[in-house]
Amino acid sequence: MPEITSVQLSSFTEFINDLSATIGLTLSENLGKSVALEATETEPIRIQDILSNPPTALTATFNLNAIDTTDCMVVLPEECIQRFVSLAGGDINDVDITTLSDEDIAYLNEAVTSIVQGIALALGNRTGDSIEIENCSITMGEMVLPPVYAMEEVAVRTSLTISIPDLLDTALQFMFTPQFLEAVLPSQEKEISAPKEDFLDEDSIVGMLGELEQMGKMAPSQSNSGFNTPFTPFSMNSSETNGSRGVDLILDISLDVTVELGRVRMLIKDVLELATGSIIELDRVAGEPVDVLVNGRLIAKGEVVVIEDNFGIRLTEIISPAERTMGLRARA
Repeated sequence: MPEITSVQLSSFTEFINDLSATIGLTLSENLGKSVALEATETEPIRIQDILSNPPTALTATFNLNAIDTTDCMVVLPEECIQRFVSLAGGDINDVDITTLSDEDIAYLNEAVTSIVQGIALALGNRTGDSIEIENCSITMGEMVLPPVYAMEEVAVRTSLTISIPDLLDTALQFMFTPQFLEAVLPSQEKEISAPKEDFLDEDSIVGMLGELEQMGKMAPSQSNSGFNTPFTPFSMNSSETNGSRGVDLILDISLDVTVELGRVRMLIKDVLELATGSIIELDRVAGEPVDVLVNGRLIAKGEVVVIEDNFGIRLTEIISPAERTMGLRARA
């Protein structure tokens, strides 16, 4: 594959950060504590360097059904393993990863599995597809690369900080093949490099400006574009400008987000008979996803989770624009 550019690496770090909130929420539900994840750096690492000095780690190797790519990895280095085990009540100074108990290993497996599940859920929310985990295996000891990595010269490694207030501040890693990076990043996010002689000189720029000026003076009959107005360079009325400026202008507007557990219609006499301890049966089956509404419009479905002493919602489905449009027509 072509050389991985710095622009792609930076874009991929931002891409992982977009997924981090959902991954953190999934891990929070599993640990029962508020967890924050942040991607700090993405870098290429030579396969030969990994093979010559494999780290001791807990490694989850998996692939995803809806992305045409190869094995991905979540890597918990030795220090991260020690700190995770200490969350279960152990003293970090007494944690020896070579003699972990079955309970410690089960705890670690649940934690790393929830991270993998968070990746699949976050990617599904981003793409609108139903993404599921396939062939997930977890190993402890010297990190072993899947065979597909032997076909590559480099792997793509993203480092993340994982924080639990007053309890945990450590780092873990995601490992991907270059093909995964190519699959999830838009094709335009590539670094453009050109030889020095290919840059526009002053005469070329002046010539281009002259052409733009002539285009602006075209009569409607001379234009082949089909529009009835002359072309005006850098017009503030262009759709591209209006799109970016319009979004910026409304980013700080607050919206009412409501989670609806269910509804029921009752007669006035039944409402008047309600008292402390009364039970109201809703039109929702136990275990069925709850509705997430923004300004009264259904935009997603999810399931209720408990994080410490607070309720939260883990989104399991984003309503597509087409479905939202049909809902609006039905209301009309």
